[in-house]
Amino acid sequence: QTNKPHTEAKNSAEFVMGLLLVLLALYLVQGMPFGYQTKTLAVTLREEHGVHLQSLGFISLLGVPWSLKLLWGALMDSTHATTIERDTKRKAWIVVTLCCICGLSLLGILFSDSPHQRASAPGDDGDTSTMGAGVFVSLFTVLLLNTAASMMDVAVDSLAIDSFAADNDSALATVNTAQVVGFKIGMLLTGSTVPYVASQCDVSVQASVFTTILIVAFGTLTVGVLPLKLNTSTSKPVEVKLKGDQAQFQTSQTNSVTEQAVSTQGIVEKLKNVAGAVIGALQALFTADRRAILALFLSYKFGELMADFMFKPFLVDTGLGGGTVLLWSGLAGTLSSIVGSYAGGKLAAAVKPIPAVQLIGAAVVASQAGRLFFALHPHFVTAIPIMSLMVVEGCAGGAMTTVVFTLVMQHVDRQQTATSYAAWSVAELLSKYIAVFASGWIAGTYGYPMLFSVATLCCLIPIGCAAAIKRQPSQRQKQK
Repeated sequence: QTNKPHTEAKNSAEFVMGLLLVLLALYLVQGMPFGYQTKTLAVTLREEHGVHLQSLGFISLLGVPWSLKLLWGALMDSTHATTIERDTKRKAWIVVTLCCICGLSLLGILFSDSPHQRASAPGDDGDTSTMGAGVFVSLFTVLLLNTAASMMDVAVDSLAIDSFAADNDSALATVNTAQVVGFKIGMLLTGSTVPYVASQCDVSVQASVFTTILIVAFGTLTVGVLPLKLNTSTSKPVEVKLKGDQAQFQTSQTNSVTEQAVSTQGIVEKLKNVAGAVIGALQALFTADRRAILALFLSYKFGELMADFMFKPFLVDTGLGGGTVLLWSGLAGTLSSIVGSYAGGKLAAAVKPIPAVQLIGAAVVASQAGRLFFALHPHFVTAIPIMSLMVVEGCAGGAMTTVVFTLVMQHVDRQQTATSYAAWSVAELLSKYIAVFASGWIAGTYGYPMLFSVATLCCLIPIGCAAAIKRQPSQRQKQK
């Protein structure tokens, strides 16, 4: 009996470590389709087909399924169940979506185009007539992969948040580091490493990317998810009811679950619950104590993403090969972003998120100003200066992401975890879509210097938002 507490603590520590590794792998899987969409497609379509800059902005439409996370989250939170049943539902949700990702990856492999030569020179106004059928199948497959990944993400996010205490900044920073780092490793694989190796070996980039997704997703399913036994003791049964136009969430005080008959009335009631959950989660974003945080969340990536999305096509237009650009972006940009994400988690735990945002924000502004310099002086575009800039930008951007998400996790409603967190994520995604569309339009209409100037100015906004939040009383001070 003397060793019992020690054994329980050891088992708990082993469970937490195992859960973190599984979460890391799941976020890695989610990041791979997104990395291929945001990193590789713009370069290959620009280099091989000469697609116009304004048209490249439409690539962001492939990420629209991520905007449906609010709906998926409401579906998860719409049924009241015990803790064990919620965990079972999450695991089933994750297993099914992983199977879909495996199947879709196989579809992408079967319909991939063989390697072909550049159809038009970079900078020319290319069109889709130079694109083979495999490219369109690839785009459609990425759309479906993003749908499956977004559905899996609500279950994984909910599990991650409920597994750690809301008032433990260090724990939230740790789990958020696993989230951001895992996602970016996935983006590194399909957005740089695999495409570069495929181009050097003269094999299909599409087939190589989809094969990688298939292998990693199947491995995560069989080795990580299926053997995992979930026990999120911090999560509680949740009952969802619709009152007027707003969802009212109440913690159930009993472990019994009322069985609902499968009927038209039951389906209508469930749809009302889902609608109420969505409305309630959206309304919660605009409460007085969250408006400044919402403004920070909408703006912290806006300017950075505007510049980042068009920086690789800019490098291609200066005469660099697409493979070289992807290699530089992967080695210097994404790897440093992963390092920055880890450092951001440590910084958020040490000095708190708001001061960290202000500190990191200055580095983000400086890196965007560096992109403007190269747009004005393209003859300085060589390996060492560009990779140095990518390292600074990657570290700053990665740290900012971890810090901001740690702040948001502190304001998630624990009684409707999936829906609440999904509402924050969808708001951020809509901001990113606008940034990508705007980047293509500004670059295509006014040129790269104007784009990077606007992006630099936009990166000043999060610093101002952080100052506004700093003047507000904290959530814990209000509770006291």
